[in-house]
Amino acid sequence: MSADLNPAVLANFAKMAMRRLRALPDGKGAEIREILGNHRWEAIRTVAAESWLELGEMIAFCDAIAAVLGEQGSREFWTALMLDTYDTGLLRPMADDVRASHRGPDASQQLIRLAPTAWGLVTRRCGAIEMVDDGDGRLRLHSGTLLPQVVRSRGIQALFVGACQSMLDQFRARARIEVTVDPADPDRIAYTIIPL
Repeated sequence: MSADLNPAVLANFAKMAMRRLRALPDGKGAEIREILGNHRWEAIRTVAAESWLELGEMIAFCDAIAAVLGEQGSREFWTALMLDTYDTGLLRPMADDVRASHRGPDASQQLIRLAPTAWGLVTRRCGAIEMVDDGDGRLRLHSGTLLPQVVRSRGIQALFVGACQSMLDQFRARARIEVTVDPADPDRIAYTIIPL
């Protein structure tokens, strides 16, 4: 399979994350770099932001962040990074459209409804996320057709939670995010947004 047909993620997010890693306290950025190894670190550092980064490289990167920062720390890391993308980055047009047409919790829900579209913009051949509206104020992002390696990555799970949290934080919506893995099928996972 040629490189342009491989599952990939827009390199912009990894490059933004690399800049943030430098500012982590207690040498945690250096620990993440050590886990990745110089070859992988340099491959990510030198790729153009608008290029595609192979999915395996992105998973290794996200998993290294999760290994060093832990589940909560890596979720917070990705939340902060994603908030930047809504203010000045790639996802700003989506956030601006929602700001213009919605207010309060409705705005956050509308932004979360756009998560499958956002995923589709920044990935290639990685599968799709499905949105499920339970009709009771809860929204659920379901793994849909995501590739198994995406679903099973603890680092990608942290990235998803961070992305959802950033959508909530955009409009100061009070909610929690519950992650559940289907016990009968570990390749099925759901992220449920539960209003508080």
